[in-house]
Amino acid sequence: IVLFTALQINQNFLDGKSWKGFDFSVAAAINCKTLFENYQLTKKSDIEIYNGDATNIHYDDKAFDVTVCNSVLDQIKYEKLNALSEMMRVAKYSIIREPIISRQSISGRIHFKKNDYCLLEVEDIEKFGEIISIEDCPLGDPTYLHSLILTKNY
Repeated sequence: IVLFTALQINQNFLDGKSWKGFDFSVAAAINCKTLFENYQLTKKSDIEIYNGDATNIHYDDKAFDVTVCNSVLDQIKYEKLNALSEMMRVAKYSIIREPIISRQSISGRIHFKKNDYCLLEVEDIEKFGEIISIEDCPLGDPTYLHSLILTKNY
């Protein structure tokens, strides 16, 4: 969806670039691939979408310029550090859009604990990369917010 949105804004976004995307859900990966094919967005570009696991990415170290993680880690409570490690291992930089528990309001903290979501902290990210910037992004839902984090990976 991130790439699809970027291509809707700028059809030439991928000129000279390639994109690899994956989802743990086979259905989501197929739906995404179908979406790109239906809109004919894959004809001129190197786009590969497949089913995969964020805790075991089958690419060499620093194989990519950038990895993007958008609302994934909060769902994989016990695997968050493995997923972060892998995502940051395979790229020079990472863009992470996730809720950071220490940056939440009281209602946000209660929401995450009550729903048994991952309690991601800034320190978790700093284990694998240097934080270049971090910005909090309200979602229109007063319960919690996401943080947008840019890292240079170790």
